Amino acid sequence: MELKFSQKVEEIFHSYRMSIDNKFIELAPKSIKKLDAAYERLSSTNPESWSQTLASCRRVFYEISDSLFNVVLKDYKEQIYLTKSKKSLNITGDNYLNRLYAVIDFVQSSSVSNILIGSHILYVVDWIENLHSLLCKGVHSELTFEEARRGILHTYICLGDISQMITKIK
Repeated sequence: MELKFSQKVEEIFHSYRMSIDNKFIELAPKSIKKLDAAYERLSSTNPESWSQTLASCRRVFYEISDSLFNVVLKDYKEQIYLTKSKKSLNITGDNYLNRLYAVIDFVQSSSVSNILIGSHILYVVDWIENLHSLLCKGVHSELTFEEARRGILHTYICLGDISQMITKIK
């Protein structure tokens, strides 16, 4: 029974992975190579390599965030995005998380979308903030192998879920 269950989970994740890989290739083709390089660095026993793993994950966040912004808010020309709750987000330069938040806010507030509503949106934003803190940890302090591995996995799942939800409704 245990073997049968683990095989089903593997099949589900494989299907999910194929879907996300295709979405990433569509949105930001170089992101798959960055994630692959991040994964390869996990084979090292050197914590500095693990830190580079998280740097690659930050770059993937940047690329996917920008790509989603360019898909969802392609005609937006202002430097500040005003959220539905009247919060101002600077979306210029390196503020890629603000661009991602603007995309989520725009999609969540559109009448077309019933996917990102209520507490789910708060969960996603909280997840992004916690994940980003983890991805920046290697810059300021030592991190463990588990933290590096979790960084890759959560980057992939978080951005994959957001990409799928947003591109389904565009």
